[in-house]
Amino acid sequence: MRVRSRPPAAIALPLLAVALGGGACGGGTSGTHDGTRSEQAISRPTTGDTSRRPPPQASPAWPHAKVLRRIAREIVQVDGRRVRVDPATVTCGGEGRASGRGRERRWGSFTCIQPTFNGAGTAGPDVVFRVEPTGRRSFRITDQRVTRY
Repeated sequence: MRVRSRPPAAIALPLLAVALGGGACGGGTSGTHDGTRSEQAISRPTTGDTSRRPPPQASPAWPHAKVLRRIAREIVQVDGRRVRVDPATVTCGGEGRASGRGRERRWGSFTCIQPTFNGAGTAGPDVVFRVEPTGRRSFRITDQRVTRY
């Protein structure tokens, strides 16, 4: 007696249909499910607002270019000196792990270095400070200090 084998596609398609159909039923319960989520969902009061809002972000994160634009020409006070942030010479780097939103990497805080110059154009000590975004358009400058080389 001769046994004919089916081509793989003839077997795979019915198995795929059964798997998809079985997954859509949702009839069984998981052995690890304790039922608290469904009970919480039932006991929550409903409101008329059905719009989906993203969850509030714990701390704002900005891309590098936005930080440089926002701190340009700000005044940093350190050791009795007022140093204006010069967008042509300031350098900032994100602290910690960046978050990935779109193509721009974003950070919740930055360390920036602003070189200083005396009246004759000689470079002086650098001013180092942190920039912490506090909202979509607001930020805080902290930890200002002058470097000593």
